[in-house]
Amino acid sequence: ERGLALLGVHDLSGARKALDSALSANPDHVAAVRAFADLCAQQSDWEQAEQAWVRLARLLATPEEQRDVYARLGELYSLHAVNLSRAETALKEVLKRAPAGAADIGTLDRLIDIHKRQNDAPRAAEIVQQLATEAKDPAERRRRLIELASIHEAPGRDLRKAEQVLEAARREAPTDVLVLRALAEFYIR
Repeated sequence: ERGLALLGVHDLSGARKALDSALSANPDHVAAVRAFADLCAQQSDWEQAEQAWVRLARLLATPEEQRDVYARLGELYSLHAVNLSRAETALKEVLKRAPAGAADIGTLDRLIDIHKRQNDAPRAAEIVQQLATEAKDPAERRRRLIELASIHEAPGRDLRKAEQVLEAARREAPTDVLVLRALAEFYIR
């Protein structure tokens, strides 16, 4: 509680000492672990934040709370302490804990980015294909098809598949400017 009070008055070093001491006495105190993790992240101490979030994920009981922690770990691994395989695992944990029937588009987009950065075009393409198939809005579907073509082209180096996807999108919407532009730019490259 002292650590949280010191955080409230922006005494970060005092709060960190108080939280360290509280966690030494009771390492499974959820509020203290959460506050310590957030404080470490605020101070860009990514190693300590990672350890605290991993511990917090084990302590939390509800999937909703665990989703938030795994999302933070996914961000940490993809942006700050770059470890793409751990980022992928953390984001998959977020998806596992999603409510039934609810598509977590933001997490899927981050997972697509991770696969692209790992040069794993087949897995990125699989997720984008799934999102294109499930898209209810035709404009969103076309956007996903253009993204799928770019994955086949850039990391996948499969120009034939990229062309087929763009042609399919053009057949669905022959006057859509974005599709026509993507197809023209593909042929220029």
